[in-house]
Amino acid sequence: MIQFNSNPLAGAGTSGSGSTPSKTADFSLDSFESELSKAISQTLEKFGINPDSVNVSIGSAAPAQKSSAKTTATAKDAGLTPFDPAITKSLAGPKTTSSASSAADTTAAASAPPPDPAQAFNDAYWAKQPAAVQALRYVADPDQRSQMAGQLASEGYTIDVPIMVWNWDAYNVTNLRHSYGYTWVPSALQNSVQCAPGIQMPGLEAYDANKPPAGSITV
Repeated sequence: MIQFNSNPLAGAGTSGSGSTPSKTADFSLDSFESELSKAISQTLEKFGINPDSVNVSIGSAAPAQKSSAKTTATAKDAGLTPFDPAITKSLAGPKTTSSASSAADTTAAASAPPPDPAQAFNDAYWAKQPAAVQALRYVADPDQRSQMAGQLASEGYTIDVPIMVWNWDAYNVTNLRHSYGYTWVPSALQNSVQCAPGIQMPGLEAYDANKPPAGSITV
């Protein structure tokens, strides 16, 4: 028969006031051990094990480790909580830019329209002119612009008629002049070119690309 060596849990034999357990409690414990002994003996016999060779001891559970409790107490004593900024900031790590945001910035930069070379040329062309001549660019009325240009020309300013008076695009006009071989063109109040570059006609002065008249406009 299985024999039990009982080792009650600490404090199980006394009540909170220190009184001894009742006889009824002892009887119930003996009955439980007797029935349990029979059940274990029958089970062991089925597997060919002699119940008398088995000794079962019932002891108290090993004391629980106090490391976690100590750690909790230490954190509590320090006044920290799981959501304390001192903890959450260290866990968050360095702030990084998400790959999605970087990809969006790269896509936006790639999709931006390239600068307009014609607009850049026109802005640079007008920026080289004196302030009085630059004002012609913003005069919308053609008659008023023509009168202002004539006045400036009489004062000695160099006026490019197609661009400054007729309001043609400086970028296109300059490219067209280059394509026809012009190295200079007359300014306002100067005689116009009688023959285009490379063309000679009887009675007309040929165009000399190497001898621009004084006061003409360099192309």
